[in-house]
Amino acid sequence: MCGVNGGGEATRVGDIGGARVRVVRTTTSVRVEATIPVPAAALFGVMRDPLRHSEIDGSGTLRVPAGQSPITAVGQRFSAQVHFPGRTAYPVVNHVVAFEPDRLLAWLPADPDTPPLGIRWEWSFTGTPGALR
Repeated sequence: MCGVNGGGEATRVGDIGGARVRVVRTTTSVRVEATIPVPAAALFGVMRDPLRHSEIDGSGTLRVPAGQSPITAVGQRFSAQVHFPGRTAYPVVNHVVAFEPDRLLAWLPADPDTPPLGIRWEWSFTGTPGALR
């Protein structure tokens, strides 16, 4: 990967596996863009199912309790447990704040019984010209 800095923004571009990846970091956000040869609807299907989130968690710390339904609307909540080795696990309740089928999904995590703190996890999916549909 190579780094480019300018305007308070750091950008890194490279390849991971078969995907072209671009990471943009500012003082208030980190955005990762990847082109993956999979239909957007299939990726969205994984993200809307909380039971599959541990499969894509790069840290390996996420555990999602059984019995949770796929995300279908803004206002829905789903929970998870975060397990760091050698530390006490803690619960997280995720508040769904954006839902557009096959296009956009976002949530704000919070401690149980408290409002979200403003950290937004957002996933947007777009097809590319000539991509699988």
